[in-house]
Formats: sequence, C-alpha cells, structure tokens
Amino acid sequence: MLTLIPLLALQGTLPPSPPPVSLPQPLGWISDYGAQLGRSTRSFLEERIGDLAESTGVQTYLLITLLDPWSDPSLLAERIWEAWELRPERSILLLFVREGERWAFRLRASPDLRPRLQSPEAQSVWESVTRLVADREIASAAREAVTAVIRLLQPSPSPADPDRPASAPNTAPERTSSWKLYAALAGAVGGLGLLGGAIAYALLWLCPGCGGRLRRSPLGGYAYGYGAVPRRAGRTPRVVRRGWVYYCRRCGYRRMTSGRERGRGPRRPVRPLRG
Repeated sequence: MLTLIPLLALQGTLPPSPPPVSLPQPLGWISDYGAQLGRSTRSFLEERIGDLAESTGVQTYLLITLLDPWSDPSLLAERIWEAWELRPERSILLLFVREGERWAFRLRASPDLRPRLQSPEAQSVWESVTRLVADREIASAAREAVTAVIRLLQPSPSPADPDRPASAPNTAPERTSSWKLYAALAGAVGGLGLLGGAIAYALLWLCPGCGGRLRRSPLGGYAYGYGAVPRRAGRTPRVVRRGWVYYCRRCGYRRMTSGRERGRGPRRPVRPLRG
C-alpha cells in the first residue's frame, strides 16, 4: 500500500495528453480543401498528373489546406507524408497551406527524385511558384508547380556524340510528298492510256451499228491504188498498198481499211494492178 501512494501522486502531476490532431485525408491526386481551384484548372491538373503517373510511375499529390496545427509548413508536410502513407520512392507531395493571412508552399519528394527536383533549373521554378503563392494566386502556382514537375521528370534525350558529324536536316516529309505526287501522275497517265486503248479497240474491232465484234475477212487483202509506174523525171513511183475488210456477222456491216491497222488474220502478198 505504501508503494502505490507515490505512484498516484506522480500520476496527478503529469500533464494531460494532447488531443489527436485531425489531418486532411486524400481525395485523389488533388485535395483542394481551400476551394482555390476552378473546374477547368482541376481537370487540367488531374489529367497531367495522371499522364505522368502512367508514363513514369511517379505519383504526385497536391494538397491545398487552410489548417496547420503546428504552424510549421515543413512539419505539416512531413506529417501529411506519414499520415497518407506515401511510397518511399517515386512520390511527390505539393503542399499549399494558409497561415493566417499568408500562404506557404512546400515540396516533399522521395529521395530518388530529389536530385532532379533540386537542380538549378528547378530552383528558379520554385522561386516563381513561391512568388505566386505570396500574391495569393494559388491556382496559377499549382498549375506552374505541376507543369514544372512534369518537365523536370520527363526522360531527357541522350546527348549527341561530339565526334559524330551533324546529320543533314530531315527531308523525309518532302520526299514522301514528291513520291506521292509522282505516283498520282503515273496513275493519271496510266488511266489515260487505258482509256485511249479502249477507245482505239472500240473503233477498230467493234461494229458501229450493233456493237458486235468485227472480224477480218479470211480472204486476205485487196489491192488498190496505182501500180508501179516507170520512173519519170520529177516523179516518184507509187507503191501499191493493200486493205483489209472488216465485217460484222450480226448486221452485215463492212469496212475496208488501208492496211495500217494491225490485226489477226492471214496476210497474202499483194499483186500490183495493171492499168
């Protein structure tokens, strides 16, 4: 009994335990408890953050809050990181918190992302974001911060080899356009050739009366014109030519040509006419 009295007295002198601190809970990629983002800005940021997570695996969380139980934005960022159980790698927390009449901005990132987010280029961007926060332009500051994170974390292209000569400018689109133009011209010329061949075939081998297939007379050619004459002064002897008879079995149409047309059928030697 004597040993319990000092313990009870000691318990009476201890200060009461502090009440548990209620922290904001995540509402997705963006938790706007301060109602600072418009609908268009929120949709833009959610789309960009989602694209970054899909392409690089980096999870970016944006928190805008009006309460800071510790009056210390850096400590609040650490407590939010622990309470939300963010991953120890590939994670970023963008915190915008209001302290009375002023706003503060804090960036918390996993160790694997800090070197890229603490580069000289990144420092100038965070200074610009801090100035926007000081002017109470939270929506513009959030947009610039998310855009900067995406730009800094995108994979950089491999540096060019200094010993390698500079390549000629890419002219592939121009070559492709020229090739398409030549192909179109060739197609047009080919189409005109086919059309001309069809017209020539119709004029030579199709009957103008009934449209049937003309046949060439199997009797051979008919001699016409003047025969060979003796050479005289100032005159050139004429050469005898032969013609072919084309006929139609349906309507009886006949046509005799000069023989310049080439067709199927026997060709017999032509004897000159005697005058």
